[in-house]
Amino acid sequence: MTLPLRFLGYGIRRTDVPTGWAASTPASVDEICSVSDCVNSRPDGWVERWDYNSACCYETEEAAMRTAEGRSGFRLLAYALVMVRLNDKNQEVAVDLNAVLPPGLPALPAGPVPDGFAVLGYDVVSKQAADMMDFECSPLSCCGLAA
Repeated sequence: MTLPLRFLGYGIRRTDVPTGWAASTPASVDEICSVSDCVNSRPDGWVERWDYNSACCYETEEAAMRTAEGRSGFRLLAYALVMVRLNDKNQEVAVDLNAVLPPGLPALPAGPVPDGFAVLGYDVVSKQAADMMDFECSPLSCCGLAA
């Protein structure tokens, strides 16, 4: 089954597995690329720039890379959102972007995830309401369920 994806844009973050993260981390976990900042973060000062879109991502690779201001240790990632969620009856329903992303910020990029990016994996992330700026916790990384 092909899941409908919505390209959110680009971001950069540290992806190394932090020392002591999930004591029983399997050897197969060699990077953490979550959209959440709970385990691995974006460059300091990124939020104060106010140059990101409503998914806290960037329109271009170059714009995302500028947030590092030349600092090393960050990886460029392209993020996409699976446009299906489960409701309280465990039924698949379409994601309403207006209910998830904050208003008043630039729109998401048009079109699909650009060619040349490989899928690293899928994750679940929480988002309480559209008035919250960023995505929240990921059960795989923040709660250590990847172990």
